[in-house]
Amino acid sequence: MMQKILIVAMKTLFVILILAGLFSGWWLLVDRWYRSIEPGGENLSEHLAKGPATKQQRVMVADGREYLILFGPHHSLPAFPSGYPVYVFDDAGKLVDWTSDEGDDEKFKRRWPGLFTAGRQVTPDEVAAWPGAK
Repeated sequence: MMQKILIVAMKTLFVILILAGLFSGWWLLVDRWYRSIEPGGENLSEHLAKGPATKQQRVMVADGREYLILFGPHHSLPAFPSGYPVYVFDDAGKLVDWTSDEGDDEKFKRRWPGLFTAGRQVTPDEVAAWPGAK
C-alpha cells in the first residue's frame, strides 16, 4: 500500500515539475519578446538605431502638434498580442508614449485615437528626416 502511494506521489511530482518547466520556458520567451520590442531609447535616433524595425509609419496631429507614429512588427508568439507595438515621437523626436500591444491597451488608444486612420502615412525617408532622427 505504501509503495503505491509513493509511486503516485512520484508521478504527480514528475508531472508538476514538467509543467513548471514548460511554464518557466514560456515565461522566459515572453520576457525575451517583450525586451525585443521595447523602445530603443528615449529619442528617435536611438530608437531607429537600436529598436525594432517598423512596419508602418504615420504622422498625426494631436493637441496642435505633429507626432510621428511608428508601428513595430507583430509577433503572435509567445505573448499572443492582439495588435502592434506602437511608438509615439513628438515634433522634436522625443519618445512621448509607447505600448507593446495597441490592440489591448485601451488607455493608449484613448490617448491616441485613430492611429491607423488619422494623419497620413509617411515613407522611411520622411522618418529619417524627422527632427531628432539623426
